[in-house]
Amino acid sequence: MPEHRMTTVGEILSFMLAGNATLTLKSVATGKHYTYKVKRAKPWSSDGANPPLRWWVNILSGPDNTADYSPLGMLKQAHQGVLSFGKTSRSCLADTAPPMAGFAWFIRAVVNEDAEKLAQVEFWHEGRCGKCNRKLTDPTSIRLGIGPVCRGDS
Repeated sequence: MPEHRMTTVGEILSFMLAGNATLTLKSVATGKHYTYKVKRAKPWSSDGANPPLRWWVNILSGPDNTADYSPLGMLKQAHQGVLSFGKTSRSCLADTAPPMAGFAWFIRAVVNEDAEKLAQVEFWHEGRCGKCNRKLTDPTSIRLGIGPVCRGDS
């Protein structure tokens, strides 16, 4: 399904940070792939008036690709807009585990817009809206990974 592959940093970030995205990263060199859920975290009460944006990152860890996800870490967007990824106390893997290291590597490549590194990995979405998780049917929505209501086009 080539229509579910995203290649530009803008499309990738828009989808991944929409609030409820499921994505797969695949190594071009090895063909190895990992599936992640990236879900927007609610602001914490101590965050003040302008809380930094945060997303929980989970890794597919079992055969049920709708429910078998384990905590991996957290994406944070500082007030300056810079994204970073790190392990949390609930993280299920070591920093050096391939899914953990691979996601951290990917986020650094996206933040730096490193075309050479990004060419080494394929980014896929599953055909569901990255914000509300509804199945996408419109060709534009499938390409963008976000439905018309969630992107404000309706």
